[in-house]
Amino acid sequence: MEKVRIIEFPKCKMVSSGYCKMDDDPFGENGKLKKFENWWTEYEKKRTDRWFMRDFMMFGREENALIWFYAVPDDAVINCEYEVIDFEGGLYASDIAILNNQDDEQKVYGAIKEWIKNSGEFELDERPGHYDLSHGITPKYVEDAMGYMQLEIYVPIKLRI
Repeated sequence: MEKVRIIEFPKCKMVSSGYCKMDDDPFGENGKLKKFENWWTEYEKKRTDRWFMRDFMMFGREENALIWFYAVPDDAVINCEYEVIDFEGGLYASDIAILNNQDDEQKVYGAIKEWIKNSGEFELDERPGHYDLSHGITPKYVEDAMGYMQLEIYVPIKLRI
């Protein structure tokens, strides 16, 4: 796993979809996550930069549900039904999986955790508010050409003491 990369996310404000269970058809036409996607897609059109992604998804194991976040500038005025949270940021180890291929996603996630365990320099940073994240990174036209979308998986880490 020499391809694991270490990145640092800054502290920021994020708009949260709130948790949604898969049984609730979150991506259906009236699903909670589909509505959130529609909201941030419209909000995204106001951006003047395109240098980095701002939406991240997480599966809450304790909640057994998905939650979606959208990073906004600290001075953004957000007038919507969604909660704005303070995201702590921090170090993350990441690698790429095939989106919607659960076997590949789990394989890559497990490999990242194994890499962290064997790294010697890092350990998991599993504290409240500091969760595994993911982001679909493939533009639609590239997804069409490849036949699949790539998913970047982020696992929170910290330097070993």
